[in-house]
Amino acid sequence: MIAFFKSKTYLRRILISIASLAVVIVSISSAAVHVNSERMVLRIQREADQKILAQINYNIHTLNELVNTLATSLFWDPEITELMYGNAEEPIFEVLKKLGRLDTVVHTNSFLDSILVYNSHTGQLHSGGERTFRNADNPRAEWMMQLLQQGEYRRLQLLPVQFNLPSPQVDLFSYIMNDAVIPPHVNESALVLNVKPDWLFHNITLINGMAQKSGSQNYLVNSQGDILSSNNQRADNWDKFDYRLAGQLQEPEENGYFDLAVDREKYHVSYSKTIIEDLYLVTIQPSSAVLGEIYQLRSTSIWLISAILLFSLLLAVWIARRLYRPVQNLTQLVKDPGHSYGEAVQAPKDELSLISSSYKHMRDHLMDIQLEQRDKQKIYRNYSVRKLISDSAGFTKEEISEFADQIHIPLSEEGCYALVLFKIDDYNKLLAKLSEQDIKLYKFAILNIAKELFSKVHNCEAAEMRSNHLVILLHNMNGPQAYDSIPQLIGEIQEVILRFYKITPSAAVSGIFHSYRDISHHYEQLQQYALYQFVFGKMSVITPEMIEANLNNTVCQFPPELEKKLCDALKSGQLQQYESAVELFIRHISTLHHDFHLYSISHMVVLLRYTIYEMNSTRVAPVSVDLTAFNQKILELGFLDEIGELFKQLFHEVMDSQKQEKEERNDILMETVKDYIQANYMDSNLNLQGVAAILRMSADYVGRIFKKYEAMSVADYMNEVRLNHARQLLENNSYTINEIMEKVGYANQSSFFKNFKKKFGATPREYRIKKSMR
Repeated sequence: MIAFFKSKTYLRRILISIASLAVVIVSISSAAVHVNSERMVLRIQREADQKILAQINYNIHTLNELVNTLATSLFWDPEITELMYGNAEEPIFEVLKKLGRLDTVVHTNSFLDSILVYNSHTGQLHSGGERTFRNADNPRAEWMMQLLQQGEYRRLQLLPVQFNLPSPQVDLFSYIMNDAVIPPHVNESALVLNVKPDWLFHNITLINGMAQKSGSQNYLVNSQGDILSSNNQRADNWDKFDYRLAGQLQEPEENGYFDLAVDREKYHVSYSKTIIEDLYLVTIQPSSAVLGEIYQLRSTSIWLISAILLFSLLLAVWIARRLYRPVQNLTQLVKDPGHSYGEAVQAPKDELSLISSSYKHMRDHLMDIQLEQRDKQKIYRNYSVRKLISDSAGFTKEEISEFADQIHIPLSEEGCYALVLFKIDDYNKLLAKLSEQDIKLYKFAILNIAKELFSKVHNCEAAEMRSNHLVILLHNMNGPQAYDSIPQLIGEIQEVILRFYKITPSAAVSGIFHSYRDISHHYEQLQQYALYQFVFGKMSVITPEMIEANLNNTVCQFPPELEKKLCDALKSGQLQQYESAVELFIRHISTLHHDFHLYSISHMVVLLRYTIYEMNSTRVAPVSVDLTAFNQKILELGFLDEIGELFKQLFHEVMDSQKQEKEERNDILMETVKDYIQANYMDSNLNLQGVAAILRMSADYVGRIFKKYEAMSVADYMNEVRLNHARQLLENNSYTINEIMEKVGYANQSSFFKNFKKKFGATPREYRIKKSMR
């Protein structure tokens, strides 16, 4: 078996390739799965750590806000202020009374340890809550007094207080408030709220107990890497972390993570900066605890991969033998001495080289020659057609004869010629969306489709002249009558291109001419014709007859009555008249020479701009229309009909702006009427005419607008207000019904009883009895 494989070069390659491919695929897949699994586990663990730290941070922030609110209320309390800033000695009973107030605040807030009030004028430190600070000789009281006198602290922040340094125990979190804004706060009177540290450390201890299985531990650490606690105990093995953490926590991000290698063990560390100055929440977890299951998966994968590779090797041997059988048969045929395969088979590298080298050598050589000849012919033919179209007048009779023979185009002085120019609509937008290769593909497709369809009826040649000029030269047509079929053929070409490529080309057609010398002249004319694509729109077919009047119209002047009609329609808000005027303008522009198209559009814009300016000069709130953006949109459009639609849209923008202003005025009017009725409903003479007179408007207008927006008349609204107030007064037995009737503005008892029963289903007296029985 081994000797058989050694003698078969190509068979060995198949076997090695299949086996190697299997090894590479399995190895890469396994490595990718392991790496991605490890990254995913680490990402999930880090997200979980950050959520825990965020929750603890939230608790700290909540307590800080609570302490801030409490400190603010105490700081501005007159009694506390007098205790803090008083110059004279107060009676002992008054001081005890105020200290009792502080005791009450401490006892009613479980998170407080004590409240201190320092008076810099008398040098006294008053204490509420914990009595330790009431003894001036107590070391803690002396420490706190020294801190307040020296002023080396940050105000309005929770400050960790450690009385027994370098002990890690945090005795208190102090929140200091005073009047000074800029530190240092030397000997400033201050209010100090001392918070018990147990609330924070108990929270951390509880979370550590829940995360014990995963090996994760949470700590409160300063930037020097010192762990803080509430029980004067350092964490086990903390000495190996503190100096390493200190280097990582020097002005870090608000939140983050990093890895530490300590004593050949890798640890994953997540941290979050707290609002307490220089304190961080840190989570430390050994890598073995996080990735333990991943390491077990790695061992399992190694055994599984080994089994797969062994099976793959056996399978590769079987497949290689099967694949090699046809090659072996061909090799035997090639070695037949009755066949001659040329010099290319003298030194084969393997079996396939022996079979294919001779054939490949001859085939490649022949194809190279054919492709080279074909490319040269194509390039020369394209160059010749382009030169003919652009400079036909420069050819002599001998040159044109030689030229026609080379490219096989029969040209004569007395022929029948025509030119067709295709341009892709919205070409600039197409350039912005597609690559250069895609644009070339579209142009190639248009020329090929056009040439194929035209060639069914006419002799033709195609050439790409400029960036968006695709020209078809029709020659030796069968008389002028053949010219009539050109527009129909162009329409078919446009439909095919639109159906297959979803783009639209426009076309311009020259007139018939009879000499090849006139080709370049008519091409120049055709470029001018194509400019009227702006007038006729997308997929237009432009003939000389269609633009004859435009070419002769060299006077650009708008009828004054048309300008007045456009401006008056916009001012008066008459949509039909405005659209009619726009259409007349567009129709007038379509009859002009191309040189005046842009000028005419600009003239319309200036005219409308001046009209809007006149409208705004007589209005309280101006019409808000962005004419700068309107001009930009016009420049981006390439067709006259689209510009006309844009001018029509401008009318709706102006009307919408006016409508919005009118709606706002009506809302203000409705609120004013309702507010006036609410304030004067007790006036029995209150009516619509009086309200309208106050507003200096006609009663009919106010009544009509009110009913339109409130779905009730002004009188009905007055009754609603009066009856609702009457119901409220009926529930108070201190007023008689006649008194209530007068208080709500009813002069007629019968009308009052009738309206009340209609609204509430009972007379005022019956309503009061029912309410009193409940």
